[in-house]
Amino acid sequence: MGTTMTMRNSPSKVILTVTYLVIVILVFIYLKPTPGQALVPSSIHNAAQSGRTGRTLVHIAARDRANCQPNRTHLLELKERYELNDSFKYAKRLVHFTRKHNIQRKSMTNLPQQLLNGDFQIINTQSHMKHKIPGCSKPLEVPVSTSPFPQNVDASDFMFGISTTYERFMESSTILLSDWAYWLTDGVGRSNGGKMILVLIDADTDELKHAKSFLTKAGINADTITANSSLPMATRYLSLLPTMYAHRDARNKKWFVLCDDDTFFPSMHALKQRLAEYDHKREMYIGALSEDIVAIQKHGSQAFGGAGVFLSPPTAERMSRVFSNCTTEEKLLEADWQGDRLLHQCILENSDTTLTTIPDLWQLDMFGDPEGFYEWGTRPLSLHHYRSWHHATPSLYSKVAYICGEDCTLQRFQTNDDYIISGYSIAHYPGGITFDTHAIEASFRAEHEKGWNFDYKFGPQRKALKKTGRKISWELKESSILDDGCVLQTYIRRGNDTRWVTESGEPMDSSDGVIELVWGASGK
Repeated sequence: MGTTMTMRNSPSKVILTVTYLVIVILVFIYLKPTPGQALVPSSIHNAAQSGRTGRTLVHIAARDRANCQPNRTHLLELKERYELNDSFKYAKRLVHFTRKHNIQRKSMTNLPQQLLNGDFQIINTQSHMKHKIPGCSKPLEVPVSTSPFPQNVDASDFMFGISTTYERFMESSTILLSDWAYWLTDGVGRSNGGKMILVLIDADTDELKHAKSFLTKAGINADTITANSSLPMATRYLSLLPTMYAHRDARNKKWFVLCDDDTFFPSMHALKQRLAEYDHKREMYIGALSEDIVAIQKHGSQAFGGAGVFLSPPTAERMSRVFSNCTTEEKLLEADWQGDRLLHQCILENSDTTLTTIPDLWQLDMFGDPEGFYEWGTRPLSLHHYRSWHHATPSLYSKVAYICGEDCTLQRFQTNDDYIISGYSIAHYPGGITFDTHAIEASFRAEHEKGWNFDYKFGPQRKALKKTGRKISWELKESSILDDGCVLQTYIRRGNDTRWVTESGEPMDSSDGVIELVWGASGK
């Protein structure tokens, strides 16, 4: 009796199965992103390219249910990462944003809802946590303007010149590449057209290749060159201009930008739009003064380089021609060996060009707690000193822009239970918000404090609220784009933070605290 061959037991079935598995493995390997390369999922990038920012109501409801409950692993990781106590307070809220064509970005948007409907949940990481945390409240509904997405910008107008050391670059490479990739790539590992010239002082050939490899993997279009540390700092700084102007890509650029390795550009569309107001075919020298008037008295009315100095091709061409005359020892002495001052001096002495200032470029010459600035609701075109004179993490604040638009970065929302969400923090004012929210909180100090250093730039500043019992704040420590396209923000407050105490020194809340916001399009 013969045997009947079927696909269940035939060699053909085995061959087809093996072939299918090989294809799946090859596709996975080919599509798997390089670690650290993509800042946003390709689905977010594609949705932004096509203008789609919402999903169907069915999908949104399922998304909200999935995002409402934290899991034990996530909470344990937070506890370990931030050295929280075994028991801490936790709250989570969904935020539905709706992009509207008929509204402009505001410094403060008042919302009719409460941020927290009820008390915090007590999380005990030593227990098995078999119980579920109660479901989230109805999402917070937030209207925002229809600002462009950072992943869509064409930054080909710009060439950026930055000078640092190889050691500093490698020590901070993770942070630097994340920061630079935000304003120099499309978020998924491809250049947005912007060009970087990175000068690494005293770097050898292997170090230059290594650094360029890091930049290329992050999607940043950059060339790495070396400079001799025996040259004065001011000379090295000014030499960036002839270096950029002589570059093979220079003819396609409208602006040559001098900045520092801790300069961040949160809104590249807005920056490009602002620079488009000026004629790049004329000699232009554009930048910002320091916010500290004592620094201006000391250094003069020059463009302070950390905020970004923008020079048109005719200005770069002129500076290239007179470079040797501007960098003699005599000229260096006149400029007090300062790079910004040397550039200003060279332009004044060799042209009729004067400085054009853009107030939204921020040098941020401030020390101490920077919360007053970052909670102010401003839309900065640049940020500086956030890894030196003060500590801030702009790459976290700007993550929400990938789904909400650039205007959402550092935008403020006030709820009717006296919370203010600023992107930098979530601050609660238990006695009510009785102060002028348009006035900046004087939480920071100047290098040489006089009491009036910042008045000309910030106007009258309201008193800092730390150690008054009138304010308690959770600071943004993590921000990530989830697989479903939402952005998860994690805000942390330590119970032993000495800022959040009463006038008598009693802690306002001695427990550690975590608030998480999940931002997603409303679909309206």
